[in-house]
Amino acid sequence: MKEKIFCILLIILFVGTFMIPNTMDMSNNTMSKVSDNLSDTQVKFQNRETPAMGQIQRTIRVAVYNETNATTPSYTTGIMNTNYSIITALLTSAGYDVTILTFQDILDHKLKTADFDVLVLADNVPRENITDLVKEFWLGGGGILSFDSGAGYLGYAGILPRESAGVDDGYPTYWDYVVTGGGNISERHPVTKDYALGESLVDAVYNDYAHYTWTALMNTSIASSLTKIAIDRDKAHWVKGVAMDPTDMGGKVVQLGIPVDPWKAAWENAIIDAVEWLAPRPKGRILFDLSHLPYYGVDEWDISYASTNSFSELRNALVNRTYTFDKLWPSASGNLTSTNLQGYDMLIIELPRLNFTAAEVSAVTDWVNSGGSLLVLGENTFFTDEITYINFLLDSYALEWNSTDNAAGTPNVFAEHPISENLVAITTASPGVVNVPSPAYPIMTTDSGDIIAGAQEYGNGRVVLVSDINIFDGARIGSTNNLQFAVNIANWLVSGGADVLLFVDEPFSPNYYRTPVALALSELDIDYYLMATHKFFNLSLNMRSWDMVVFDSPWVSISSAYLEEIAQHVEAGGKLIMSNYQVDLSPTSRLWPLLGFNFSYDVPNFSAVHIWEPSHSIFNIPNAYGASNLTPFLDYGDEGDVLNVFANATALAGITSTARDNESIIVLRNDGQTLYNGYLIDQFSGDLDDSTYDDNFELWMNQIAFIFITPPTIDNPSDKTIEVKASGESITWTPVSKWPSTYKVTRDGTEIVNTAWDGSPVTVALNEDDIGTVTYTLTVYDMIGASVSDSVVVTVEDTTAPTLVEAPANLEYEEGLSSFEVNWTFSDLLPDSYWFIVDNVTVEQGTWNGSVIVVDVGGFDAGTYNLTMAVNDTSGNWVSSVVTLTVTASSTTGTDTDTDTSTGTDTDTSTQPPSLPEWLILVIAVGTVIVLVVLVIMIRKSK
Repeated sequence: MKEKIFCILLIILFVGTFMIPNTMDMSNNTMSKVSDNLSDTQVKFQNRETPAMGQIQRTIRVAVYNETNATTPSYTTGIMNTNYSIITALLTSAGYDVTILTFQDILDHKLKTADFDVLVLADNVPRENITDLVKEFWLGGGGILSFDSGAGYLGYAGILPRESAGVDDGYPTYWDYVVTGGGNISERHPVTKDYALGESLVDAVYNDYAHYTWTALMNTSIASSLTKIAIDRDKAHWVKGVAMDPTDMGGKVVQLGIPVDPWKAAWENAIIDAVEWLAPRPKGRILFDLSHLPYYGVDEWDISYASTNSFSELRNALVNRTYTFDKLWPSASGNLTSTNLQGYDMLIIELPRLNFTAAEVSAVTDWVNSGGSLLVLGENTFFTDEITYINFLLDSYALEWNSTDNAAGTPNVFAEHPISENLVAITTASPGVVNVPSPAYPIMTTDSGDIIAGAQEYGNGRVVLVSDINIFDGARIGSTNNLQFAVNIANWLVSGGADVLLFVDEPFSPNYYRTPVALALSELDIDYYLMATHKFFNLSLNMRSWDMVVFDSPWVSISSAYLEEIAQHVEAGGKLIMSNYQVDLSPTSRLWPLLGFNFSYDVPNFSAVHIWEPSHSIFNIPNAYGASNLTPFLDYGDEGDVLNVFANATALAGITSTARDNESIIVLRNDGQTLYNGYLIDQFSGDLDDSTYDDNFELWMNQIAFIFITPPTIDNPSDKTIEVKASGESITWTPVSKWPSTYKVTRDGTEIVNTAWDGSPVTVALNEDDIGTVTYTLTVYDMIGASVSDSVVVTVEDTTAPTLVEAPANLEYEEGLSSFEVNWTFSDLLPDSYWFIVDNVTVEQGTWNGSVIVVDVGGFDAGTYNLTMAVNDTSGNWVSSVVTLTVTASSTTGTDTDTDTSTGTDTDTSTQPPSLPEWLILVIAVGTVIVLVVLVIMIRKSK
C-alpha cells in the first residue's frame, strides 16, 4: 500500500512539473488581438487619367540678371529698381528652373541658349560692357522678359525696335515714362491667356513706368512681329505690354511696363505665361567655335570680325528656322571638351588659325560618334596651316581637305542626296577641293569634276566638309542658292536620329520650319527631317525606314507614283498622318483604301469641318479644343475631299453637323497607324476655341501626339505584406515612356510624392507605424499629359513576439525579508500588457509601455516558487520568462526589514508555449481528477 501511495505522489509531481513550463511563447494564444482577415488577392488596376490640358510639360530654364547697382548705365534713361528676388521667387514657385546670373557670369559667357531659355531683366539693364553678350543670347534664339526700365536696354541694343540701335535707347521716340494706375488686356495672346479681353490689372498707382508709343512702333521694320497685349488703363494710346515674335533675327521678347517693387499680384499669371511663350523649341542647337580663332566671326564684338564677311546672316537665318545658336569663346578651362559639346546637335568649325589639341580631337570624334554633327568650312590651298589643323581634326573620318589642288569650274553638279534639295547653282569665292574616299561621298561638284563639298555618316553622327568659307558669309549667303544650301546642310546634320520624315509645302508661313506642322513637331520635342519637294521627299523616304511620315501638302499636287511609295511605307508598318486635297486627282491609287476610304465629292468652298467624336484624343490631348467645329480662315482654292469610310477605319469629323455616311473629312484607321485629313489643316489659322493658339497648330499637335507618341505603360508589382515599423521595405514600379515627364505617388489617396520623372524605375519606401492595409498608387505622365496608374495594396501586420532582453537569475533569500525587487526587460515595437504569475496564480498585471518591469517578491514564506513574467504586444504576440525563487527558513526569530533587488540573465528560459493563468488552473484541475481516478483504481485493485 505504501508503495502505491508513493507511485501516486510521483505521478502528481510529474504532472505538476509539465503543467508549469519554464518559458511561454504566447504568439498564438487565444488572448491575442485578432487583426482583420484581409484578402491577399486585392485587385490591381491601370488607369488612364485625363491630363491637365494645355501645352506639354517641359523644364524651362530661366536666367535672372542680378544687378544690385542702382546707378543707371550711361546708355539709358530712368531709375533701376534692381529687385530680382521677387521675380525669382515667383518663377521658382511656378516650377521653372531659375538661376541668378551676375555681371561676372555673363562676362564669363555663361549666358548661353544651351543652358537657358529665357533671360529676365527685372527692372534693370545690363552694364555697359556686357550689353553685347546679352544681345548675343537673344540673337541666338533666347527669349527676353523685360520689366519697366528694361525697355531702355531693348532700344539701345536694337532689339525693340531695330531703328534705335547705335542711336540711343529709344527714349522718348519709341517709349516714355508714364504716370499710370494700371493696364487693360488688349489682346488674347499666349501671354494673356489667363485674362479676359479688356480685363483691368492694377499696379502701383500714379508711378512712372515705361510705356511704348504704338504709333511709333508701327512705323518700324518690326511692326508685323509686334502684338499689343496691354494698354494703359487711362491712356489707351500708351502701350503697357508688348510681345514680339521676330522673323528676321533673334528670339521672342516680352516687355511689361509694370513695377517690380512694389509688386502687384494681378500680373503674376501674365509673367508666368510669358516665360512659357518665350522659351524656344529648337529643331537643333548649334555651336559656332570661336576658340580656335576662325578667319571670320559672327558679330562685330567677336574675334576676327569682318562686317562684310561675317556669319551673322547665317546665324540669323538658322535661328529664324527655329534653331538656337551659341558661340564657344576661348577659355582657360578648356575649349572643345565633352562638357562644352554636351547639349549641342551641331558644331561649326570655320577656317581655324589655332590648332586643335589631341584631347579636343578625341572629344569631338566621340561626340560625333554618339550622334553629334560637324560642319567644317575650309578654303583654298593658300591656307597651309589651316589645312593641317582641319585634317588633324578630321583624322578619324574619310573626309579630307586637299592640300595641293584648288577647284576649277562652276559648282553646279549636285548629288542625289537630300542636302541637294532645291539647289541649282552656288556662288563661291575661291574654293579648294575636298577628298571623299569611301565611306565619304560628294555633295557638290564643279563642272570640271572638282568636289567642293562632301559628307559622311560616322557612328551615330554626321560630318560635312565644304572647301569655301565665303559661300556662307554675309557677302554671298544671299546669292543664288547659297542660303538654301546652308539650311539643307543644317537640316541633314541635326536629323541623323530623326524618327519622323516631314513633307510640307504650306506657302504662307515665314518659312517651312515655322509652318504649323513643323512648330507642332518642335513643340512635342520630336526630331524630324524636313523636305519641301516631292522628289526629295521620295528620295528620303527610300533612303531609310521612318517611324512616321507626316505629309502636309496644301499647295503642290503629288504624282500617283509617289503615292505608291507612301503606300509601301504604310504596308511596311510605318505610321502616317496626311493632310491633302488630291484624292480626286488620283482616285484609283491603292493608298486610299489602305487608309480606309475612297473619294465621295469635293469639299464646298470655305466649309466648316464638324467634330463628330469630341471626346477623342485628337481633339483633347495635349490641347483641349473647345469648339464644335473647325473653320477655315485661308483659301487654298481646292479645299479638299469628302470621303466615304470603309470598315477598317473610323470617321472622327465630317462636312455635316452630325455623322453621316459618305460625308467624312478626318479618317482614323482602326489600328491607329494612319490618320487622313481630307480638309487642309493649315486653313484653320484662326483661334475659334479662344485658346490663344492657332487651331491648325493645336490640331497638328494632337494628331501627331496621338499617332506617334505611345502612351506610358506600367507594370503590376504584387501586393505585399510587411511587418509594422519594419525598415528597408519598398515598392518598385518599372513604368516605360519614350517621353517621360513627371510622376506622383499617393498613399490611401493622399499625395506623398510629386516630382520629375526621367523614365527610370520608381521606388517608394514603406514606413508603416500602424497595423492594417494601405494602398499606394503610382501615376506616371508623359510630356503630352497622357498617364497610367497602378496600385499596390500593402498589408501591415505584427507577427513578431516581444523579445526578452534581460531577466533575473534564479533567486534566493532568507525568510523574513519584507521587500525584494526583481526586474525584467523586454522589447517590442508595440508593447501592450504584462502579467506576473507566482505558482500559477496571477498576482499582478498592468499596462506595459516597453520600459523595465519591476515587481516586489519579498515577504514569502520559506519554500520554492516559480515566478513567471509574461508580456504581450498589441497584436497578441506573447513571450514569458520563468525563474525560481527559493526562500530559506529564517535562522533567527527577528524580522529582517532590509530590501534586496536582484537582476541577472535567466539561462534556463526556453521558448516552450506558456499558458495564461486560467489555462494553468484548468490543466491543474484536469490533472488532479486524473490522479484521483488512478488512485481509486489502484486502491480497489489492492483490495
